[in-house]
Amino acid sequence: MQARALYLQGKKQLSQAGCDAPEFDAAALFESVFGMNRTDLLLRAETPCSAAGEATFRALIQRRADGEPLQYLLGSWPFYGREFMVGPGVLIPREETELLVEEAVAFCGERKGHLIDLCAGSGAIAVTCACELPGMDVSAVELSPEAWGYLQKNNEALCGGRVQLHRGSILDPAMVDALPDADVILSNPPYIPQADLPGLQREVQHEPMLALDGGADGLDFYRAILTLWRKKLNAGGLLAVECGIGQCDILAQWFRGVGLMEVRIVPDFSGIGRVVCGIAP
Repeated sequence: MQARALYLQGKKQLSQAGCDAPEFDAAALFESVFGMNRTDLLLRAETPCSAAGEATFRALIQRRADGEPLQYLLGSWPFYGREFMVGPGVLIPREETELLVEEAVAFCGERKGHLIDLCAGSGAIAVTCACELPGMDVSAVELSPEAWGYLQKNNEALCGGRVQLHRGSILDPAMVDALPDADVILSNPPYIPQADLPGLQREVQHEPMLALDGGADGLDFYRAILTLWRKKLNAGGLLAVECGIGQCDILAQWFRGVGLMEVRIVPDFSGIGRVVCGIAP
């Protein structure tokens, strides 16, 4: 089949399946198989596709139509200008999480010190900070064996293994004791209330529940961060966390309740409170 005709068939199938961005998804999958971007599809519309390539493309379109995230099908996704390897078992990096990195970069500048990323997942936060902040020693804590593999690969591929990796739960006091004190602690922890998990969109349902389930009210991991990890923060250090819709105000109160100062809420691109920051006195 000719290139553009095959692409249009894939786009139509995704549209009929209810995908939010059928044109983008079909084009991304087509490029991943044939190396042809949207401009190529216009200029080389009648290029014949190989039978093997056509079969691969159709299989990917079907998986996407069935609800598998595009990011998993592509095998990587951009974050802060770098391509992070992702796949089943690891949380997909999202644009709003870049706000957390921006806060760390603005805070650290040229300073030297130690930064900890809790619930590191693919390593998007930790690895990016290691790349952007050469003066900071970076540690990452992750429990999931599936995510751990991606964390290792991204650490080696993107920053030469600069991030010190620690396998375990941030809820474990022994893990807290195993790491040195920090000048910056960052986290994008699980924050979806358990009752909301069944109602998540089908693509998110493919992501690991371990990275989404924040307990009954979605705030379990923030409690642990403020009770267990707050003591690891050096005087003048930054604690910053990403949170879900409607959670920022209570987290700001909790930040002040454990003595953090200069507490701020950073809105995302839609004006929703997404990151809460505080400074240790």
